[in-house]
Amino acid sequence: CANEVDESKKKQSVWKDFVNNICTNSILDTRKGRAGCILNPLRGLSLIPCFSFSPFSPTSPSDDMLFKGLTEPAPTDSKTLYLVDGGLTFNLPFPLLLRPQRSVDLFITFDFSSREADHTAPFKELLLSEKWAQINNCPFPPIHDLVSEYIKHPPKECYVFKHPTNELCPIIIYFPLLNLDFKKFKQPGVPRETEEELEFANFGIFSDCKKAYSIYNFKYPSKKFDRLSQLMEFNVLNNIDIIKENLLVVMERKRKFMAPESLVLNQTCEKK
Repeated sequence: CANEVDESKKKQSVWKDFVNNICTNSILDTRKGRAGCILNPLRGLSLIPCFSFSPFSPTSPSDDMLFKGLTEPAPTDSKTLYLVDGGLTFNLPFPLLLRPQRSVDLFITFDFSSREADHTAPFKELLLSEKWAQINNCPFPPIHDLVSEYIKHPPKECYVFKHPTNELCPIIIYFPLLNLDFKKFKQPGVPRETEEELEFANFGIFSDCKKAYSIYNFKYPSKKFDRLSQLMEFNVLNNIDIIKENLLVVMERKRKFMAPESLVLNQTCEKK
């Protein structure tokens, strides 16, 4: 019996040492231990930085540690790069497109981020995006103010976020992952008729007890894949007029801001 106790303590000690080694190993304190490694596609190229990150939010000497290496190009002499998923900060890729050099006027955004249930408000990632834009002085619609009004009403397939006064601020057309009209219509205005059609569209996403669309599920049978892809196609077509309406708004803004320049060019041509 004493031998069994000693053997048990020995096993516990070995397991404890193993766990301690993992938790205290210096590799977890390095980028190599916490990021994905890929072959460097830039190896051997010559990179020339042409633009600052954003002229609206220049770094200052006090930012040296926080933004160290921000304006430096990626290394081209190493065989590998270590990449971290930007979604760990927030799950919408606005930072890539909010750089003023891109001059984006309209975002059509699809948010497939996980929620507690289908009826849960879907604006968490969009609110985080607004916070990032404010920190970096990038123009962004007042998401928080508009969400305060939107959550008073039932969920919708599509939301529009505009700045009330700043016409230089981009418009965001936002599609969360919701199954609403798709349950009743196979195409916009075309109702479902057969039991098979109704059964195909009658499914939950985040409220599904089987968690078929969990963020940790990496494999989808054909039916579940078709349901999800057809759902989002339907939601876009069902709100196509909203997209067209806001495209016209953007076009009118472009004409408005470019009109003085065109006038100057015409006058110059007439003088010649």
